[in-house]
Amino acid sequence: MFSPKKYFIPLPLLLALASIGCQPQHSQKKPKQIKNSNEETVLLPKVIYGSDNRKDIYEVAILQHQRLAKSTVALIRSSSVNQRSDNSSSITAGIYGIEYGLCKDEPFYDQPNGAFCSGFLVAPDTIVTAGHCVGSQSECERTNFVFDYGVFAKDKFPKVVPSSGVYNCKKLIHSEVASTGSDFAVIQLDREVTDRSPLKLRQTGVIPEKEPLLVIGHPAGLPTKVADGASVRSVSTPFFTADLDTYGGNSGSAVFNEITGEVEGILVRGETDFTYRNGCRASNVCNEGSCRGEDVTKITQALPYIPAQPLREPASEDLGYTVSLSPNLEIPDNSATGILVTIPTFEAPGDRSIYLSVNIEHPWRGDLIVKLIAPNGQQYTVSSRSGGSRNDIVGTFPIDKSSWQGSSQIPLTEQTGDWALHISDRAYRDVGTIKEIELKFSHE
Repeated sequence: MFSPKKYFIPLPLLLALASIGCQPQHSQKKPKQIKNSNEETVLLPKVIYGSDNRKDIYEVAILQHQRLAKSTVALIRSSSVNQRSDNSSSITAGIYGIEYGLCKDEPFYDQPNGAFCSGFLVAPDTIVTAGHCVGSQSECERTNFVFDYGVFAKDKFPKVVPSSGVYNCKKLIHSEVASTGSDFAVIQLDREVTDRSPLKLRQTGVIPEKEPLLVIGHPAGLPTKVADGASVRSVSTPFFTADLDTYGGNSGSAVFNEITGEVEGILVRGETDFTYRNGCRASNVCNEGSCRGEDVTKITQALPYIPAQPLREPASEDLGYTVSLSPNLEIPDNSATGILVTIPTFEAPGDRSIYLSVNIEHPWRGDLIVKLIAPNGQQYTVSSRSGGSRNDIVGTFPIDKSSWQGSSQIPLTEQTGDWALHISDRAYRDVGTIKEIELKFSHE
């Protein structure tokens, strides 16, 4: 078995080990296990293929990728998460570059690395990760599952997160690390996640070779990184191999089919992360198609352990259907990437009218572009830098079904799944907040 992408070995410990003797990095045996000072198991160490495609959330221009990232989660030791009195939680973390003994020109050198593994939402109260990340109920109970551990504006690192996005383990439903290469865990959270939707999973069949891929997770424990530009190299029975830009800490990351948006698998192991350069560590860079590749357990391996979700009764045509959110999120200043708020829905509009209500606080509303995005990616412009120097955008907007940008084989009236509100601030100085959102399908 190749090295799981779980933990890293600090530079002093690695040098001490080197003085004892060299260990093979890629034998068919399990990597040697070492106990660190906290008595946690540390596994010998992923890697860059071609160009480094990793991006912070604020750098991601593709809205679909932003939406997928909303449903990924960081696994952080409970001892590193501290509840504060203002409904927020602080994350105790080291500095990536210092912790790893990196060369100063390594990307993300100054960012915190609080996570030890990655995961993703597959049901309202259930996440999936790698089996080697959480192997027992006691390990599960010592872990917090933290959504939105990401960089949403340049140089604004997630040292504090809303406590509403921090979850505990209720039950380890299943965990396995098999000699066949299957490696996954299914975990029930202590409560349902209501402000984002479970990801869509491949249910049957096998992903073909050369299919384009996207991975979202926490390389080396860093805040969320989105990396596209990968593809499937080869397909085996319980897993497939791909040229994904991933590291230790990416274990448990969702690997998506970039065409369908479905989860194809769980990132579990791969090539050695780092090499040495003039006394410091640098990312191991492989040419496309070279090195061993990264192994991904097929999501179909986990399907039998993911609880079936009850069917929801359709809403009454007389009452309509309404989703209300209070995200209270800051809108990044002068950023075309902006902020994307997912609006989970379980119905299509049908023949009902669509209404969007918003409460956006901003001292210069003419800076803002506001778009409603349907589940198929079609966009409706609610406001495009209108209103000049007036404050705020507050009100209810009827949505004209004939004025959407983009095309789809599925009519807008039949769209089900996540809607989203995208807000971007296109000028410097003034900073705003999205306070409230309501999406309504109604005959009124």
